[in-house]
Amino acid sequence: MPFPKPSRIAWLASLGAVLSFAAALVALLVWVPAYQPAQHPFALMGALRGAAAAWFNLAAFLVPGVLVGLALALLPEGLTAGRAGGVGRQLGMMAALGFVLMGVFPLDLDDLAGVGARAHGTVWMIWLAAVVPSALCLGVGAWRAGQQRVIGVASLLAGALIGLLCLVGIGGLSGPSAQLLAWALWLGWIALLARSGDKRMTAESI
Repeated sequence: MPFPKPSRIAWLASLGAVLSFAAALVALLVWVPAYQPAQHPFALMGALRGAAAAWFNLAAFLVPGVLVGLALALLPEGLTAGRAGGVGRQLGMMAALGFVLMGVFPLDLDDLAGVGARAHGTVWMIWLAAVVPSALCLGVGAWRAGQQRVIGVASLLAGALIGLLCLVGIGGLSGPSAQLLAWALWLGWIALLARSGDKRMTAESI
């Protein structure tokens, strides 16, 4: 049985990131019945004590972050063309690292002004500072590649929407809801990017 192509591994990794994040959200809704996405931060369960919190941080942040980094590293060159695309890939991997670290440094409900909470906030800012320019750069790189203009536009829109959700807000969305939606949008965009690369490489090999 032949080893899967890097583009196929990238697609499977991005899909795994989405599924892991979704499983963490379902677990949060089941294990913390009082959780309200509009009122409570998604990282709430990771601030609790015990094995459940550890598993949540693993599924919500560590696994998706690692898989996104892998997907970005294996994207075909057609999606990371030129200087803009290369910079976008590197910034995307930095964002993935920031996402991983959000699971390593969970919130601390007993001391929201303490070191743990500050560390969580800092790595969230690293994620945000990297993910928006990453999407914009990858969008420009894909657009300049000529045959990836749909992906280019999708990447530019993803970067703009994530920035708006996290920094300004959209409509009547609360802060926690906007943050959760931004993370889901990021993971969905990475999956779209990886799927496009896999389709392109498959078509070229025929």
